[in-house]
Amino acid sequence: MSEQLIYLEPRSKYDKAIVEVKDVVVYDYHKLIDEIMEELDCNYIDAVDFFCFNIESVQMAGWPIFVE
Repeated sequence: MSEQLIYLEPRSKYDKAIVEVKDVVVYDYHKLIDEIMEELDCNYIDAVDFFCFNIESVQMAGWPIFVE
């Protein structure tokens, strides 16, 4: 693979939600929301809002996949 993988930062937090790494990094959505809640000290609704606005909305080659 010639392209580098894209990981969410900070990796020390969000790597805990990785379920697979192949052509792209695959994150568990629910674990990721839990990590966002802890990282930002926020509730579930605010974490989902952060995820939708700052992570899910990004469209680029190699961007991670999020699975439930």
